Amino acid sequence: MSTIGVIILAHGSRYDRDFTAEMEEITQRIRERLGRGIVVEWAAFQFNSPGLSQRVAAMAKSGIDQIVVVPYFLFRGRHVGQDIPQELELIKRQYGNLELCLAENLGVNNCLVDVTLDRIQGAIARLPQGWASEVVPPQNIEARSMAIIEGLLPPLYCSPQESEIIKRIIHATGDPQIAPLIKFHPAAVAMGCAAIRRGCPIFTDVNMVAVGIDHHRAQSYGCSIYCPIDEGEVVKRAQQENTTRGAEGIFYLGEQINGAIIAIGNSPTALFALLKLMEKGNALPALVVGMPVGLVSAAESKAQLVSQDIPYITIKGSRGGSSAACATINALLRLGENKA
Repeated sequence: MSTIGVIILAHGSRYDRDFTAEMEEITQRIRERLGRGIVVEWAAFQFNSPGLSQRVAAMAKSGIDQIVVVPYFLFRGRHVGQDIPQELELIKRQYGNLELCLAENLGVNNCLVDVTLDRIQGAIARLPQGWASEVVPPQNIEARSMAIIEGLLPPLYCSPQESEIIKRIIHATGDPQIAPLIKFHPAAVAMGCAAIRRGCPIFTDVNMVAVGIDHHRAQSYGCSIYCPIDEGEVVKRAQQENTTRGAEGIFYLGEQINGAIIAIGNSPTALFALLKLMEKGNALPALVVGMPVGLVSAAESKAQLVSQDIPYITIKGSRGGSSAACATINALLRLGENKA
């Protein structure tokens, strides 16, 4: 099976010194989501290097004969509708066996609407307090938020403990519509709370999840929190195997996973790695909080999780994320204080 190349093609910037750094970060995030077997690089259509033809040449030289070009453009203007296809046609004539596929530009989609709303809310938060009709005292914000959430929720038909976790996830994500997508294994809450009371370790796929967990509460039970993603062996193996550090971090943990709580809030490949270890009988966690987010493999990894006979808490489809995984663990840490 041949390797597929992906080129994230941005317009380029004559003046923005941060363009290259930002494109590197965007490319790295996409690279981590797509996983092994796909080589992801970026190119600039104008002003910056490498250009599209340079990047195609480098990929072709490395043996890649199938390349997807993704226009990182919001609107379908002249560049997307005319200039880029024309340049790709010229490139195709230079390489007889090279297959080039032009993806759709970013266009209009709900993900971009969500990002825009986030930017609006962030700007509103910086406005003088006079814009608000009511200023809520800091100590009352959480209680007010939970009251609003309860008023927005439909009947949940779940246990009070599961309802508490659902509300905490909504509180963290700001998304009441996520409620019906949250799924619990029947034994998930009981097994999770029991493991916490035993002082089980809590392992995460990314540092963001590890940082977001309430360390003070976890330490009160004797629960350690650890993310292996930056271990030297994990980084080395990820490079050698052309996979993600999230996945290799799970393999690195190995039998340490037995009896632990695993919180995955970012990487579908980490969840697939965990499922592979479980299938081989090399790992049996007390609870899996499986909430990887994204449009590539996230839904599939979670669908595979719910097919297993293992305590889990997950969010169906592409939604999820580090904030949801942290909220779930923090809710369990709160529930663990009730020994009834």
